[in-house]
Amino acid sequence: MLEKPYVSVIIPVLNDALRLGKCLKGLDRQSYPPDQFEVIVVDNGSREPLTPDLSLSCCVRYFRELTPGDGVARNAGILQARGEIIAFTDADCIPAKDWIEKGIEFLLVSKVDMVAGRVDYHFTGRGMVTAAQMYDYVVYLRQERYIERTHGLATANLFVKKRLFDECGLFDARFRCKSDGVWTVNAFRAGFRQGYADQAVVAHEAKDSLIQVIKRTWVAYEYEWLQQKVEKKFPVFPLENITLASRIGELTENCTYVLKTKKLNRFSQRIKVIAVIFLLAMVRVVVIVKNKMFPFVRLTL
Repeated sequence: MLEKPYVSVIIPVLNDALRLGKCLKGLDRQSYPPDQFEVIVVDNGSREPLTPDLSLSCCVRYFRELTPGDGVARNAGILQARGEIIAFTDADCIPAKDWIEKGIEFLLVSKVDMVAGRVDYHFTGRGMVTAAQMYDYVVYLRQERYIERTHGLATANLFVKKRLFDECGLFDARFRCKSDGVWTVNAFRAGFRQGYADQAVVAHEAKDSLIQVIKRTWVAYEYEWLQQKVEKKFPVFPLENITLASRIGELTENCTYVLKTKKLNRFSQRIKVIAVIFLLAMVRVVVIVKNKMFPFVRLTL
């Protein structure tokens, strides 16, 4: 029987009290012993201060970090954490009942240093499912693929041994997004092992519109470019080393996956998702061209 370590679950939040409440209720139902984990909520400057939910039985601590950036907020949580294992998720995620249990079990049994779990996208509201929702459902945040290709993992579902932050440092405060991918790649390159736990699941709400997906993609590529500039010796996505052939290969791989997946029932749905993939590839091209021509201009969509 494996000893159950104390876990600190860190959740950054900004103006999202409603979905945070659902996330906390999911954590309150965990199968992991309630006296063996704590939840640290870091308010990153919400317009209205968060109100603690007194109906929760699990230990929830609230902190406020006014410096913008989810990485900065997570750093504030890490500094307050009492657990030997740090678990990360987001306010708009709902952990499965056995999320902590499965993540910790995989971390200990596989003897890795960090574990990425599965992010299952779901749809909300009524009416026809949009192309944006189908894209998130099928393609976005495929953690198992990140481990194989880039080693840049998402803190929507991530378990890390706390000692790694002592050896690798905290998240880079220069990045208001993608700091998780930067940090996990750095940790991997420093020799720390990664694993993927398909059974450790969080549910995530899919984006409703293409505008939301494009905005998210634009911001991510802007910070991808920023990383190359501020950390030339070790960019996660070194643009100068990415050839046209590699980009076409990535597009081909994604499209092949969409055509073969059983997540979509109709061929028309697959075509819509592939169209979104090509649209986002064009967004990346626009960002690259814009930064080549106007390197000091940052656009926020």
